[in-house]
Parts: sequence; C-alpha cells; structure tokens
Amino acid sequence: MHTALTMGLLGCLLALGGVALAAAPVALVEDGKPAATIVIADDPTTIPIGKGAAKGKPPTVAYAAEELQRFIEKATGARLDIVPAAKAPTAGTLLLVGRSSVSEQHKLALPTRPEGLRIAAFPRGVAILGEVKPAGAGNIKQEVDRGTLHGVYEFLERVVGYRFYIHVPKDPELGIVTPAVKTLTVPSDYTLDLAPDFPLRSGAFEIWSAPLDWQRVTREGSGTGMPVINHTDRWFGSRFFKDHPDWAAIIREDGTRSSDYPCYSQPGVLAARVQVTQDVYDGKGGWFGEHGHPGPKWIRFEPMDLWDQRGLCKCERCKPQLQPRRGRFGIASNLLFRHGVEFAAGAFGIPAGQGGTVEVQFERHRTARGKGSASDYYWMAPMRAVWLAHFRFGRLQVEAK
Repeated sequence: MHTALTMGLLGCLLALGGVALAAAPVALVEDGKPAATIVIADDPTTIPIGKGAAKGKPPTVAYAAEELQRFIEKATGARLDIVPAAKAPTAGTLLLVGRSSVSEQHKLALPTRPEGLRIAAFPRGVAILGEVKPAGAGNIKQEVDRGTLHGVYEFLERVVGYRFYIHVPKDPELGIVTPAVKTLTVPSDYTLDLAPDFPLRSGAFEIWSAPLDWQRVTREGSGTGMPVINHTDRWFGSRFFKDHPDWAAIIREDGTRSSDYPCYSQPGVLAARVQVTQDVYDGKGGWFGEHGHPGPKWIRFEPMDLWDQRGLCKCERCKPQLQPRRGRFGIASNLLFRHGVEFAAGAFGIPAGQGGTVEVQFERHRTARGKGSASDYYWMAPMRAVWLAHFRFGRLQVEAK
C-alpha cells in the first residue's frame, strides 16, 4: 500500500517536474508592448518583385521586415524596432528576418528548396528565413532572397492570425482580416518548413499595378527561374528598324509598317535575335523586352503580343501562314512556332527536323528532336494561350510545322 502510494506520488512529482521544465513560449508582444527586436542583415539581400514594381533600386529583405513590423503593430498596437545585425541587442528576444550574421552565429540553416521558407524558434527568439539564390544564377548578378518575404506572410497568417484575400487599392483594408492580439507568443519548439508546390505562380492585370501589395495574396514567384514573359519584342523596332526598315511587320493592307514589331518571316530578324542572345551570354548585354533575360537553361520570349493582336504581319511571306479560323490566340500559331523552333536551332545548333515536337510543360519548355531525345536547352513557348493551357492542365504538346 505504502509502496503504491509512494510510486504514485513520485509519478505525480515527475509529471509536475516535467511541466515545470517545459520551455516557455517566445514572447514577441506582451500586453500590447513590444517584447522583441526585429533584426535584418547589415546589407540586406535583394528580393524578387513583380512587373513594374521597381522604379529605382529593387527592394530588399528590409521590405519584408517593414511588412512584418507594420502588420504586427496593426494587430497588437506594439511597434517592434528594426535594427541591422551589427546593432542587435546582446540581451532580450530577437525576431530575425532573413539571413544575417546573427542567424549565422546561431547556426540557423537556410532552406534549400527553391523559394523555400523556414520559421523556427531558437534560444534567443524566432527566425524567419528564406532560400537565397546565388549570385550569377539565372543571369542575375546579385544574390536574391526568394523565400523570406513569403515566410513573413506565412508567419502573419499562421501565427499572428491575419488573412490576406485581395488587394483593393482604393480600400486596402477590404481584403484583409486583421486579428486583435494583445500578447503575441510563439511556441518554443515551433518550426515550419515550406516551399511552393508550383514552381511558376503569376497573375496579371490588376496585380501588375501593385505587385508588392499583391504578394501578400498571390505569393507570386518562379522557383525554376523562369518568369512569365510579355512584350519581348516591344522595343525591337527602336533597336533595328532605323537600319533595317524592311524588317518591320506590315500591319495594314495599305503597307503601313509597325514601329515596334518585326516580320517573323524575315531571315534578318531571326539572325538579329540569335546575335542579341549571344551578346547576353558573352556579357555584352543588349537584351530587349520588359523582363525575362536569358538564363543558364532558358531563353524566354514572346514574339508578338497575341492578347492585343499587335504586330501581326500581313506581308506576302507571313500572310499565308496565318489561320484566322483558329481565332485570336491561334491565328499566328504556325508562324510563331516556326520562328521559335528556328530560333532554338540558331541559338543552340539544335536541328528542328521534320516532325519535331515543341513540348510545353509546367516546369520547363524544351525543344525535342524526334521522340524521347530532348535537348538541354530551353525556350519560352511564344504563345500566351499555350502558357495558360499548361498552367491549368500541366502539359500540352503541339506539332512544330
């Protein structure tokens, strides 16, 4: 009896001891007052942005920290200070945003999956880290942090309690559910490792007007390094037509030529595109278009703005290749796919061959010779409709003619 009672009391004491030894949660805000300091790198890494977002110098991880600061204050009333790693306090709770000397000091590993994020509690606080793409990858000179901003928004939703549904410029609060939190804590053993399932995520139109604001909602990105392409040849004319007026597309029956878009049946146009591409790889610059410079595996381009039917050439060589019966997005399919396959052949020495296939996949775009022998070189399918189809359905094949 005494033995059983003693054992029972001992079990209760051990259980109570276990509760007493459990680490307390990490407090970031206590009763509406700041209890942590946000720390970023002394020289924050650049973050990727959507179309038209950067009017000058592109944003860095500092923007992610400012977003975190702003939304925590909005929910709790507490404004956490943001300091560079060199000025990080030696005592107190830290909220690390992105890689820094402090995260390295605490041996906090970065996520490695493309656009991956990691949120982890550690002895001094909580870290929100993102995958960093090395300098030089994808023809981008500087390092790019592709995950920390995603991590900030995941933290705000999963831990703080926000919901970001839509961005309405005239009423920014409309699409956001803001929690009311007086004390904000994170479990001492909290960890979250995520990476996007879809390597290419993008939107259009409304998103283009405010891409950074829309990031909270869409989490746009391109883990493969291949963004959506648009208006590649928008400035082709300003570069070449002065010396080669016959390269301009004939856009009206009266012979009026485009000031922007080329005739895709002109051999000189194809040669110029190949040379410009080679110049980029040789470090001479020279690419035209809004974005999507050639990378180590992909050359991305959209030969003509199919959405608006701009640059549709009606010369004697192009007109027979047009197929009006295929509608707005299919009218120039044969013309543009032929140009794309010839470009791939010219740029990389890949023979197009009769019966060759242009295989468009969600993860990659490749030119294949015959069945089953794909090249290692990739190019962007020159049709927005094709992109939409493979975005929705995963895979689409079309014959190159």
